[in-house]
Formats: sequence, structure tokens, C-alpha cells
Amino acid sequence: MTATVQTYDGLLTAIQQWANRNDALFISNIPLFVSLTEQEIFWKLSTIGNEVYATGNFTANNGTLPKPALWGKTARLTYIDQDNNLQTLKRVSVSYIYQFNPDPTAPSTANPRYYSDYGFPYILISPTPTIAFPFELAYFQKIPPLSIAMQTNWNTQNVYDALFFGCMQKASTFINASDWAQYYAGLYEAALAGYDSYDKARLVDATTKAKVE
Repeated sequence: MTATVQTYDGLLTAIQQWANRNDALFISNIPLFVSLTEQEIFWKLSTIGNEVYATGNFTANNGTLPKPALWGKTARLTYIDQDNNLQTLKRVSVSYIYQFNPDPTAPSTANPRYYSDYGFPYILISPTPTIAFPFELAYFQKIPPLSIAMQTNWNTQNVYDALFFGCMQKASTFINASDWAQYYAGLYEAALAGYDSYDKARLVDATTKAKVE
């Protein structure tokens, strides 16, 4: 099989070839090297590559909003009010919401102004919306992981160098090749830093520079 790191099968083959190992124990652990590296890329790279948007409507008289599947962290939450104006909710702590609105589940005549994480599964909105305003949630999503059934994903298409170097760092650690593990760790971190810098450069075009996306 051709060793291309832009598919799951090719990545498995490349790791085995570059580590120069063909024993069953090593081969059986290669999917774990991939899984651990994808998990690291998820929390180390919050970029436009995994920023997605969910739309819907608030539920009237309900201050809790379920988070989407594979939610990682929120970028912003906006809604259209009754005057057709765009409103951006301010992120605050749950404690602040409790001080501002002691009963966040109670309906209020005021429009929503704040939001906070409410445990992992929910977002808490305050004041509680009394109208089913249309909202847009921008958030960073966990990339669906590679598998035999999912041969490619965003990681293999855009940061396959970091993915491969991260896998090789874990493979080298597994076989107690500490020098090689350190070498690949350096390549891995450099690839992540390079993409992160490239992503931030996307905020600049020929006419303007955005402070945040």
C-alpha cells in the first residue's frame, strides 16, 4: 500500500514504515497513536478549520440551550431581536448570571444579554428569552475522527504534516526511542505553530485587519 498520510490507511502504513516495525503489538497500537494525536490537535488548534455555525430558535421561557454534538468551545452567540436587530450576547460566568438574574429559569420582559456554559451539555441564557428569537451559534467543533470507515477528514486534508509527526512522536515513545520521540515532537509542535500562524494571517486581507474572527 502506498504510504500517503492523507488517508487513514495510508497514515497507518506510513507510521509502520517510518518506525520500521512490523510486529503485531506495534501495529495494533497504531490506531491509538492516531487517536491521541487527533485529540491533541483538537485542543491545540482552534482555527477557522474547525469553526462551524449552528442556527435555530430559542425556546420561549427556557433559558437553557443544548450544545451541538462535537461542540468544543463557543466563539460567539448572536440573535435577531423583535426589531430585527442583531444582538451579540456577552459571555459571563454562571455566578454573574445568578447575581444578575437570581432565577434564570423565570421569564423576563428584558431581552437576552448574557450567556455562559451551563455544565458541558448546555448554554445558559439570561434574561430568559420570552420569544423564540432566531440565533446563530459559532463554535469550534471536534473533527470527526479518522477510522477505517472515515478515511479522510479535515486533519488529513489540511494539517496532515502535524498529524503524521504527532503520530510518529507517540510511536517513538511507545518503542522507547526517546531521541526520535523528541525529534518528532519538535516537528509536531513546529507544524502546529506554523498552521496557527497561517490561520491568524487569514484575518488580514488587502483592505483590513480583523482583531478576532
